[in-house]
Formats: sequence, structure tokens, C-alpha cells
Amino acid sequence: MNSIKVTFSDGSIATFHENQTFQTWIKYNDSVSTSKGYTLWRHHNNGLSPSFIEMLVNSEFFFDIEKPETYYASNSVVKIESI
Repeated sequence: MNSIKVTFSDGSIATFHENQTFQTWIKYNDSVSTSKGYTLWRHHNNGLSPSFIEMLVNSEFFFDIEKPETYYASNSVVKIESI
């Protein structure tokens, strides 16, 4: 359980791994701003899901800092699977 498979509402799937770091964006008044970074960490019972869900509930969009060409909408996640 050191990786998660995330399914998005458009049917696309992404795999994320432990220690992967993301930059988040949030809506602030009438604009958007970068927010804090999140690194996926492993929970002893639930794998990476708790750290990933924490990021989702605290951001509008996120991207992998090593692959900044792809942004993901936090509200488009429909399924998270530990793999």
C-alpha cells in the first residue's frame, strides 16, 4: 500500500506514490493563490489515502511538483484505491 490509484470524473486514472509532493491552489476572494504543499505519507492501517484526502479537502486544484504540466481538480476525484 505504498501507492494509490486515483480515478477522476472524466475516467482518467493517475497513480501516486509515497513521498510524492504536490503544490495546491485555493480560491481566495475573487482570485486563486498557491497554498501549502502536501507530501503523501503512509498511515499504518489506511495507506496513503488519509494524506491524499487531507490534500483534496484543503485545495481546489493540485499538481505534482515534478510534473507541473498537469493540474488536477480536487473535486473531480471519484475513487481512490490503495495498491
